[in-house]
Amino acid sequence: MNDQHCSEYQVDHPRWEIYPVRSYRIDVDFGKVYGEAFKCLESMKPSSIFLAEGSAISVLNSRKVIGALF
Repeated sequence: MNDQHCSEYQVDHPRWEIYPVRSYRIDVDFGKVYGEAFKCLESMKPSSIFLAEGSAISVLNSRKVIGALF
């Protein structure tokens, strides 16, 4: 990614098993890790939390997205 475009990829994997989450804790300094624009996430409550059993993936079909707003 640069100031002019970013790339988009297709990710393929088998269907993942999803498990309910009984409790959670998010311990991330969003401003430090992702930049000050994301610091607001520290005071927000997630609208969805789940645990997925992952697997190997395949990354396919790269394409540039022109004029992305980042």
